[in-house]
Amino acid sequence: MNKIILIIIVILVVIIGGYFLLSEKEQTLEEIETQQSPSLKVPAPGFESVPETVVMPNEKGSELLDESVNSEPVFIPAPIEHKISMNANNFSFSPSSLSVNKGDTVTITMSTSGSHTFTINELSVNESLIGGFYGSGNKTFSFIANRTGTFEYYCSVGGHRGAGMTGSLIVE
Repeated sequence: MNKIILIIIVILVVIIGGYFLLSEKEQTLEEIETQQSPSLKVPAPGFESVPETVVMPNEKGSELLDESVNSEPVFIPAPIEHKISMNANNFSFSPSSLSVNKGDTVTITMSTSGSHTFTINELSVNESLIGGFYGSGNKTFSFIANRTGTFEYYCSVGGHRGAGMTGSLIVE
């Protein structure tokens, strides 16, 4: 009889202890993220004087906030994708001028009725466009405008460039 009472008491202690352990308030992820550990407040050696820079995204781009200077935020445009329909005709591109921002992705769908290329040396772009005897052809290709400046795009087939098959890409 004493053994049964002892077993019942042990079982009750385990159940009550388990209840208290499981019923403790659980921290949510948000509460954990908002708690700051003292170790996070100490900068790494050698980085004590580096000013903090915060980039805050919005719909049109990002604002760069430099907290070491009392100034207005600087607007940095967010990279976007430009989808351009272009025609490679006999000795001309249409449109003959494009404008994008640095970091933007340029996606061109080219229609051609002959054999041409779309080449921009400075951005390492060289796409072959084949229409030829088989009728019109379409090709879609993309590149990133990773440098600022005005760049010539041209057809490198035969004398096409010399005949005026050029255009300009302006990257700001």
